[in-house]
Amino acid sequence: MKREVLRDIDRYVYYDQNGRRPHRAGLSRFAAILNNPGLQAILVYRFGAFVARPSMGRAGAASRLLGVASYRVLSRLSQVVTGIWISPAARIGPGFFIAHFGGVIIGACEIGENCNIGHDVTIGKSGTGDKFGRPIIGDRVSIGTGARILGRVEVGADALVGANAVVTRSIAARAVAVGAPARVVSGRGAFEYVEYFGMAEDQARMASHALGDDASEEVK
Repeated sequence: MKREVLRDIDRYVYYDQNGRRPHRAGLSRFAAILNNPGLQAILVYRFGAFVARPSMGRAGAASRLLGVASYRVLSRLSQVVTGIWISPAARIGPGFFIAHFGGVIIGACEIGENCNIGHDVTIGKSGTGDKFGRPIIGDRVSIGTGARILGRVEVGADALVGANAVVTRSIAARAVAVGAPARVVSGRGAFEYVEYFGMAEDQARMASHALGDDASEEVK
């Protein structure tokens, strides 16, 4: 849990230190927590996911009950203060970044490392029969404002989901998808939108970027 929390915080510190919010440049980790509702919601989610782990059952009934009760109170407060709800059943990699206050609902899903989402985004289970399931989102994906990703779909690593896109089918790695339903318009990916400490040395990102702009990639 500690690794995930520190990398989540450092995503916000990175953005502040690189001029995106110059009036807050150089924020410490503590100040980043105080000033960013998205980060506050992520930290509440991390606590909830920790409490929900099966290993917590070995901590004793009283400790588990206290943890669950504390999480429920924090979760409700977080929803009121930040306008964001993240299910503890979600599996989210470290370095998660929610850009703005409000309208974010993340249910059961899998999200990789160093992903970005805007406000008014919904991600979670949907569908019926064989199509019922949860989204699986790869590493370094950027999801724009107002996007909807629901049901049994996969979004490949380094993909970019545009603002207000509705993803109903899987999207290949490095694809740029826009519209409702989403369609692929290029293979340029999210490289210009997802930034974090160490990205220049991230071998997975470098290998993906080296594949270049393949505009022939299509929604599966």
